[in-house]
Amino acid sequence: VGIPRFVTGASRSGELGFGHAVIPAPDIEPTTSFYTDLIGFGVCDVLHLQTPPSRVVFMHADNPRQHSLALYDQPHPVGVVHVMVEVDTLDQVGLALDRAKRAGHPVIASLGRHVNDNMCSFYVLAPGGIAFEYGCDGLLVQDWARYTPTVSTEGDLWGHEYNFPGVNEPN
Repeated sequence: VGIPRFVTGASRSGELGFGHAVIPAPDIEPTTSFYTDLIGFGVCDVLHLQTPPSRVVFMHADNPRQHSLALYDQPHPVGVVHVMVEVDTLDQVGLALDRAKRAGHPVIASLGRHVNDNMCSFYVLAPGGIAFEYGCDGLLVQDWARYTPTVSTEGDLWGHEYNFPGVNEPN
């Protein structure tokens, strides 16, 4: 299919895991506590969105990937907001975007770059209604003790015009 591998580990960074997932957490405070206190994730960023008014809490595992899980404080019709996989190059991202368009899969966020993890990506709607993020250049944090969590109101440096079903679709 044109993609030799996903970025799940590298000699310079160690094991990175699958990528990340964003799940709905309408009751975000106890959900955050569950994942931090019981499972052992650390909170690395918080994003406050205006449309719809909402909050996303980003969490890291004990690896260099900037976040492995995020909690979205709204209900979601499918039960998973999105999943992400990372590839090695921007060309691989662009080729996947071309394939998605040719195949007629709905692109629900244009190419763009996130503020918190520097990921350059696009989102496509997978069968079943889950958004699938396909990206490269994700931020690696080598020393979590020296990382300063961010709180922001902007999720993107550029791009990512969103049209997520059940989240911010046009009226």
